[in-house]
Amino acid sequence: MENTSYEISKKALEVLHSQHIITLATSDEKRAWASPLYYVLKSGIFYFFSNPESRHIVNSLGGKIVAGSVHEPSSGWADIRGVQMEGHIEEAGFDMGSTTAYALYLSRFSFIRDMGKVISPMSTFAAIEASFKVKWYKYVPTRVYYLDNSIRFGYREEVDL
Repeated sequence: MENTSYEISKKALEVLHSQHIITLATSDEKRAWASPLYYVLKSGIFYFFSNPESRHIVNSLGGKIVAGSVHEPSSGWADIRGVQMEGHIEEAGFDMGSTTAYALYLSRFSFIRDMGKVISPMSTFAAIEASFKVKWYKYVPTRVYYLDNSIRFGYREEVDL
């Protein structure tokens, strides 16, 4: 049975919602860098906190293309299943989507509250940014590919999130 475009997109979303770390890869003129980050996915956009001086943020300034990858743990080549992307990073701001993503982030990663610096799920962005010296960012994919070696070796299909 052949998978439809809808089924493949659904499989990609299953991976993205079941995992919690995205690896974002950037480069400057001389070096490449990959950074694993905790994320939440909201309306096809990945939201995360990061230090504004970190290499992946500095390297992505000005709308530079950033590669992204999320995959499930695998013990063999036939189990490899995940998502590869290209897109850009920008500050998330305070619109409805980013505020909803922020609440999801605090719910998903309760260890932030456990660190004693966040009193309630709706603590202000400013309090978290000041406590952890981070900013709220979003990774906006412009191309997304689902890969799944259980379908066939090297299977890769462009999908919409």
